[in-house]
Amino acid sequence: MDLNHLRRVARKRVKEDLVAKNVGIFRDEFGAEIKFNMSGIKECINQLFNSYPDKLQLLMEGLEEALASAVYLGFTHPKEHVAGYLILKQK
Repeated sequence: MDLNHLRRVARKRVKEDLVAKNVGIFRDEFGAEIKFNMSGIKECINQLFNSYPDKLQLLMEGLEEALASAVYLGFTHPKEHVAGYLILKQK
């Protein structure tokens, strides 16, 4: 499978399963939910990651579980057009 196809499948899955259903992942550390929108997902897809195919696979199959169980390390606000990035660590 080529990467462009994987990108489309990942975006479609997140759009249908998380964005359209207004899914949120509550995190005690900051007393709020992680919510999903398509501009945030596109930003996520374009960010550096050790293995691009693994990131797409995570978006397609395990994002909710990964966010719910990851260790919270902090928050950063690097860009004007981005509300901020949560820094989470997952095995």
